[in-house]
Amino acid sequence: MRRLAILIIGISIMLTGCLAYQIKATNDFGASNLEKAVASVVVIRTEGLIKGEIDKFIIKAIAVPIGNGLVVALKHATEVLPYKRVWTPIGIYTKPRVVLKTKWFIGKTEIKLIGRKDDISLFKTNIPAFPFEFGDSERLRLGDKVALIGYPYLKAVCVKVGVVAKPKFGEVMNYKVPAVLISVSANPGDSGSPVLAYQDGTLKIVAIQAAKFGNNGIAVAYRANYVQKCLSEIRSK
Repeated sequence: MRRLAILIIGISIMLTGCLAYQIKATNDFGASNLEKAVASVVVIRTEGLIKGEIDKFIIKAIAVPIGNGLVVALKHATEVLPYKRVWTPIGIYTKPRVVLKTKWFIGKTEIKLIGRKDDISLFKTNIPAFPFEFGDSERLRLGDKVALIGYPYLKAVCVKVGVVAKPKFGEVMNYKVPAVLISVSANPGDSGSPVLAYQDGTLKIVAIQAAKFGNNGIAVAYRANYVQKCLSEIRSK
């Protein structure tokens, strides 16, 4: 009986170790997967022609190809505003300006804006699709491991790894929309970055990063289900 008990304990320990290894392996994003993700995001260059100004106003933003020649980006990162902020010794004020024309490019290829819903923008191009599909953001849980494919300060596409800090959050900038808080540091240039997590044994896009949340190393991102709903509405118009 004693030998049998020892054998049972040994088998239990072995099975527990195997299960722990499987969980760890599932949560490990893997270098090859992350390399694919980094190689597949694109940078959109927005060029605005401003009345009374000789030089074009140019901004850049990261975007995600989703297949069928479509690319998802954020409005606030790809829009030339009808005003500019002016910093002075006594504060910041906004100066109106007239935007005559706006064009968007990936590399040297001009792309077409299909439409916008809230802060979500959809563009038409022929860029190959991102290797991972949208997941179900309703399944996100506190502490789930996530990877953000960011473009900090518009310098280089890189990976940031964190966890879900708050699965459900209801505000992004001025939009009252479904969001998620993640424990990664958001930098200028990261808006539009895909947030990845494992679901059903593969990486999925569970959110699109939107902004930083204060100055405490937390980012706020649009939940994937909300993004897909916006894209459906844009396509239906």
